[in-house]
Amino acid sequence: MKRPDVVAELALAGNQNVVSVKIQGDNYEINVLLSADDIDRLNREDLPVVPDDHAVTAGICFNAAAHWFLCDRNIMGIVVGHDDVTWDVGVWMPVDTFTEIKRLILCLRSSL
Repeated sequence: MKRPDVVAELALAGNQNVVSVKIQGDNYEINVLLSADDIDRLNREDLPVVPDDHAVTAGICFNAAAHWFLCDRNIMGIVVGHDDVTWDVGVWMPVDTFTEIKRLILCLRSSL
């Protein structure tokens, strides 16, 4: 599985400063807006493994919650919807994408 391109930048959502994360694969793109609290929730050693654990809920996409998790050691997922069980759209990518996302968002965290 090819690692997607990841870009993070500061953005304004309403009257709140956020970090906008764009994750773009060959056949998809997902954009997630992260507040400072969301970044703090994602600043962890590793993501939970589903279905044994609940996903980390952090960020907004399509005006719905984004849920982050590991499928196994090599694959991570982000699903968007009501919760990590009844979601509407999801993307899966190599787990090292999470390391890149964390690096980018933590660099911008102090600017929020």
